[in-house]
Amino acid sequence: AVVSTQSTGINVRQRVSSLRTSMLYQHGTEHYVSLPEYASQYSFYNVLDTEIMIQSTIARISYLSRQWLFPGRPVLAVLLTEGRCAESSMVRFLNSLKAGSLQGIQVRLSSVEFVLENSFKQYLRSIPSLKGVAARRILRIRSSDSISSLPDSDVVLAPPDLKDQFADAEGLEAKWSVLMEHYKSNRTLPERSLSFELYSLALRSHHWQIVRYCAAFQLLTHSSISEDVTHILVNQKQLSFGEGEGEETISQPPSTGEFVECIRRHSQREIILFVLYQEVISYICQMVQRNIGDFVGILRFRLDRLIRLLALEITGSEDDLLGLCKVTPIQLYRVMSGLFGGVSPLSEVEDSSWDRRRRVDGVLNRVPPNFQVHVYAILNRCHGIRAGEHLLSSFPLVQEMTPGEPQFAVAINDWLDKVPSAQLRQLYIEVVVMLGSTLKMVSRLPDIVDLNKVLEGAMRVYNGGSGIQQNGTVHGGSIVSREFLRTPPTGKFGTLSYIIQAIAELQ
Repeated sequence: AVVSTQSTGINVRQRVSSLRTSMLYQHGTEHYVSLPEYASQYSFYNVLDTEIMIQSTIARISYLSRQWLFPGRPVLAVLLTEGRCAESSMVRFLNSLKAGSLQGIQVRLSSVEFVLENSFKQYLRSIPSLKGVAARRILRIRSSDSISSLPDSDVVLAPPDLKDQFADAEGLEAKWSVLMEHYKSNRTLPERSLSFELYSLALRSHHWQIVRYCAAFQLLTHSSISEDVTHILVNQKQLSFGEGEGEETISQPPSTGEFVECIRRHSQREIILFVLYQEVISYICQMVQRNIGDFVGILRFRLDRLIRLLALEITGSEDDLLGLCKVTPIQLYRVMSGLFGGVSPLSEVEDSSWDRRRRVDGVLNRVPPNFQVHVYAILNRCHGIRAGEHLLSSFPLVQEMTPGEPQFAVAINDWLDKVPSAQLRQLYIEVVVMLGSTLKMVSRLPDIVDLNKVLEGAMRVYNGGSGIQQNGTVHGGSIVSREFLRTPPTGKFGTLSYIIQAIAELQ
């Protein structure tokens, strides 16, 4: 028998909330195994994509190989259906496990009999009763590939005419059109029973756009989302939702209820964000588990900007969330992985220049090594640094903090996040890095270092003294030469060489 950990009250073995494995139990002659929530087919819709489940398992194994401190080897149980085992990607994955090595990690793919005979088992005097949702989940695990039961929500009942239209509509697309037209016209969520019926149909045909929207209509919550958020936060990263004045940052692990309420607030204008937030967070968690080194220089994941960047990379328009939802979960995962790694395997955008690279790094909130040290050194020589309309004052930062202090990095990040344009943000960073690197050669700085002024001077030199108005584009209220944005930072004619000349004018 397979028992879900949430449904029985039986706990998985763990060191921290994000280090979870499977545990074997014995009651009389029967044996039970707890499944990690990420591996349950009821955890979220993206687990129904076989390659996503494979990536999740690889990330978990990679993390366990670095963090496991208990005696013996951890056991990781994953429930696989006959159909899933026949898929080519799963066959390749299982063959890798049979070979005994997975990305340099020693593993062993064992039969149930071997595990029961050689693994530690906890003996139970009684088995917790399974009622309601838990009982239905266990029944479905044994009998079918159905998705989990309906989540609780406060969605109003559907009017009779909507039910009739939904019942009369023939086919997946027709039923989908009925629910979407209702949502667009009334801005209220359809009755969850209708959304769930369509959700189940869409899952069988892997129609991911309908799956995602119906999941959002049900306010479906990832069963391990709190674990994923906690793992990201304990690695000294932050998550933010919304944009502008309404942006909200999470820096401490919230309860599941607090987190759900947060994403509900920020998905009111676009209901699809409710599930996209969770899907993106789950992929970030997997990538962090596999290699935290890929995220050096990134302190905060600004999810709204990241989702819009994904839409731009996949559809060519940052506002096309409907088009974004058409891709499979593994395609979305690979685009994200490519962005954090510096490439985009699905990009349909022709612009692969430094303009795009600056946009990507700006959205990802990436800063170069020793950036905080450069900022601290500049603040030691002046009263503050201005980026557009936003001032980073030297007091009390320099007096109360050190350059390596996490709170100093947070203060710098908060300051840069106020710059509305991702490309302009990165150009400001280039100015700061170059000024910090050449600070010993600068005899005197103005009381307030104006990054915009330095940038304008650099573009003036770049344009041969003809000004920056020609062939310019507006970024956050500043006019920036398109050619300058597409110029690489380094080299004889790189942006940094023009920035150095502009810095000389500060003295």
